Amino acid sequence: MLRYEPITVDGLASKPKEDQPESYIRDGLIFRQSFIATKRDVSHIAVGLVNLRQTSSSAKVTVTLKSADNYLIAENTVTAKDLRQDSYTPVPMSAVLNEGKEYFIDIQTDGVKSGNDLFFFYEPIKKHLFDSYLTIFEKNSEVNRKTTAQIGFYVLRQPTFEIVSRNILRSKFFYVWLFFVLVVLITYFNRRIRNSLTNILRVPVVLGEFLKVRLREKTLVALLGVIFSFIVTFSYYVNVNMHNTMGDVQRNLIFRALGRESLIKDGSVAQWDPYLCGGVPLLANIESAHLDPFFMFTLLFGENMGLRLSVTATLAIGFFGTYLLARRFFNTGVLASLVSGAIFSFSGFQMLAFGTGVFAWIPVGWIPLFVYFYFLALKQNKHIFSAAIILAFIFLGGGPHMPVFSAILVFLLTIGISITHKTWRPWLIFFLILVVSGLFSAVKLIPAVELIAVFDKFNRPPSFIAPLSWIPNMFWNRNQLQTPAWNYALTGENYRWSEFGSYVGILPVIIFLTGIPLFLKNKILRVWLFVAGIILIMVFGYFPWTFIQRVPVLNEIVRNPQRLRSIFFLPLGLLVAYSLSFYSKIIIKNIFFRGLVVGIISLIIIGDLLTFHSGIFSNLFKLSEEQINRSEKFVRVVGSYDNEDSGYYKAGYFNYLANQGTTDLCVPNMKFNRDIASVGVNSSNPRKPYKGEAYFLDGESKVEVTEVTATKIKIEFQAQRDGWIIINQNYFPGWSSSPARETEGNNGLLVVRAKRGDNNIKLFYKPLSYRVGLALSLITLVMFFAVIFQTIRKKI
Repeated sequence: MLRYEPITVDGLASKPKEDQPESYIRDGLIFRQSFIATKRDVSHIAVGLVNLRQTSSSAKVTVTLKSADNYLIAENTVTAKDLRQDSYTPVPMSAVLNEGKEYFIDIQTDGVKSGNDLFFFYEPIKKHLFDSYLTIFEKNSEVNRKTTAQIGFYVLRQPTFEIVSRNILRSKFFYVWLFFVLVVLITYFNRRIRNSLTNILRVPVVLGEFLKVRLREKTLVALLGVIFSFIVTFSYYVNVNMHNTMGDVQRNLIFRALGRESLIKDGSVAQWDPYLCGGVPLLANIESAHLDPFFMFTLLFGENMGLRLSVTATLAIGFFGTYLLARRFFNTGVLASLVSGAIFSFSGFQMLAFGTGVFAWIPVGWIPLFVYFYFLALKQNKHIFSAAIILAFIFLGGGPHMPVFSAILVFLLTIGISITHKTWRPWLIFFLILVVSGLFSAVKLIPAVELIAVFDKFNRPPSFIAPLSWIPNMFWNRNQLQTPAWNYALTGENYRWSEFGSYVGILPVIIFLTGIPLFLKNKILRVWLFVAGIILIMVFGYFPWTFIQRVPVLNEIVRNPQRLRSIFFLPLGLLVAYSLSFYSKIIIKNIFFRGLVVGIISLIIIGDLLTFHSGIFSNLFKLSEEQINRSEKFVRVVGSYDNEDSGYYKAGYFNYLANQGTTDLCVPNMKFNRDIASVGVNSSNPRKPYKGEAYFLDGESKVEVTEVTATKIKIEFQAQRDGWIIINQNYFPGWSSSPARETEGNNGLLVVRAKRGDNNIKLFYKPLSYRVGLALSLITLVMFFAVIFQTIRKKI
């Protein structure tokens, strides 16, 4: 019977250390440890109890789980021979707890005589995350010793399909989806509601006179956006062999490299990342980015050049999308509209983020086009699909922030438009866009939900919220590059200007402020002014950000409110463009001089934004590529390549190039805390002996790992009899094999059952969540093309 290590760990104690005091247990003693439940499901209680005193192997250890009022919840017994000496011993114990409530673990023995005591380490610390204590007392006696120490123990959940499914069914995601399903069903079967919604969809919302932008103008502006974006990111391409060791850069390079390798070599979508964190799901990782349109750059030019081109492309698309919004829905002049695009794409947020390697923000460029198609959908229902697919692009591009920020922006627009135009249509359109977008992106969304439902909580230090007095520093202080970090005593964190820098220059701010009287006179401009004001208030931590912080799931994504600057620059740019365009027409009647003045102002603003942050881009990729010999066979090393004397820190991408997997560079909410073993570059880990990337549990036969990719692992061996083969990769439900064999988890590692006579097995990671999501995405895509075909046929 194979025992499982946790998919999540909920305990208060650290693992045993040599300098920790020892405590001995024998018959007649009971060790009672208190703890606060932070998860509901319990599959095992793991105890750090060791047998080093020749205790009889038949001696029994009973572990009991009780409530705070001493009610027995679960109990199980193991023998002394089952106790592990190198790690915790998991004791099977199925139970459901109440989060936040206090519970006890009782440990007692039968057959352990004095002198042959079992022992465990305990940790006498004064401060605890929770009010935890250890009580040692004699059976049937009221005499006890109570201490603030805590023994080595874990409350575990095994990674089984049942546990994962149960947690998904209890997650917030499930209830949101259930709500959507119920709404759809009620709408479908209730004729009155159905007719009411149909009537709402028949009546368009007219936001004003739309200016039709000609194809030639669009083409020229798109080309100009590409030129501006290449100017800003030019230093990216000066020497493509230079690298950066920031964690975001390293992970993004590896994510894209695995996606490219899997698609080109295996013809399949990469599902598993065998290189980072001891092996973790890849597509389900919300930061994965190998299904979005920018991935074509990686396919064509490789992950190194492809990542850089993606930044240039997102800046160009953001510029183009903002220009279209300004021209079509604000009816602004060409030059003023160019200013709006520059403010959105080349302001402090994007420049500092991409200049310091925060590539999780790459989908930001799609946000203006998402709003553009949302506005079109308010008039024509067919554009619901267009807006939805753009939102799906934002989600598929990596990171949870941009899709959530996009939804917040359109949500605020929906509030304003529905009030000013006195209609429910914006709400219905917004709801349909979210639903259809979820279906488009289901191929990644459902696996991501499965993962988040299990790893939904992780400890992060409290966020620092900038005071309003920082506004001059954030929006027009030109010393941001010379002030790389802010030390904040409360949390001890260093805050770089990449988190707070929002440089836009003083001139756009003045133009915006002088335009406020204009904005108040126009319905749609009032909506945009309302949206800009609400977002700016949230950036500094005021309501409604405080309300969002109480919303499950959103509270972690919007943990740092200053990141909402990414969407603040869209309304700011549009309103600046309108103010500039309007006042130039009122003040300057001569068309030539008007164009000259607006052109000079536009040139000053755009030139300032294009050149101000150029220095930080040249500093991003400044380390030369180290020459590491590539291993013929995949091997797990202690940690990412590190050469701090040369400026390198956690350069896991070099390990990938050398065909070396690492145990670090984990995404914060995916730290598995398993028993991955590593050989290291020059040494091995004595606490986790390295036995190779695969080996028989009984150790009788040799196993060779011949292939490790983002979708499969191939092993070769000669099985003399039936046995379990351990693979040195983290386990997560979703593995299958060819030929069909049992796949499970052992001490957190993937194991497969080999039959006598087998000589090779291929293991595939393709979870059910991916297959279901793929089916939903394909069905929605077919519906999208059907709408396009119907539209074309009507025009013909």
